[in-house]
Amino acid sequence: MALGTINRRKPHSRAFIAIGNKAARFLSATRRELLAHFSVGDKVKFSELKSVVDFAISEYSNGNCDTIEVLYPNFINTLKQDTTLQKIVPIDNFDELLGSFKKKYKPTLTLHDKDDRELLIEPSPKELFKKLGFYYVRNTIYQVALNAKASEQSARMVSMKAASDNADNLIAELSLQYNKARQESITNEIVELSAGMTQPKK
Repeated sequence: MALGTINRRKPHSRAFIAIGNKAARFLSATRRELLAHFSVGDKVKFSELKSVVDFAISEYSNGNCDTIEVLYPNFINTLKQDTTLQKIVPIDNFDELLGSFKKKYKPTLTLHDKDDRELLIEPSPKELFKKLGFYYVRNTIYQVALNAKASEQSARMVSMKAASDNADNLIAELSLQYNKARQESITNEIVELSAGMTQPKK
């Protein structure tokens, strides 16, 4: 999994934040600009991604990049993982983003266009919206990391099953060949004994 950013200072250039050793090796081998490299365990923890998010948001907030995008294997099912490029910020179309969330997570809540209730928000709405962006980026990256890890474990499981099936087939084939050779050897011994017994005595 890799986070990509479009560099504002160098038009049409991308820089990357690698999450995991495989992503870092690939980016180094293909001579792409690597800003940072982070590792996560097999059990992806929310706290592990805080440093990744802090670094990405810092680059974006300081004006070093125009976008934050993530490239990862999206888990569809055990046999299918699609390579997906997802733009996190800036959000170009909020309605489209909301629609994709509805389609993906299928919420059961009914949304109302108008709400006449009086709400008291603490801290202030301004402070709240200031922090919402950070939580959105962090949650999105966490969800993506879980997806990538599920895809990795699924690919491992499928490859191990294929290796196990191949080993079983090989054992069955070798056992058949061994039994045939053994049967042939026994048959030859019986033929030789029979031939020895039927030869006339001189």
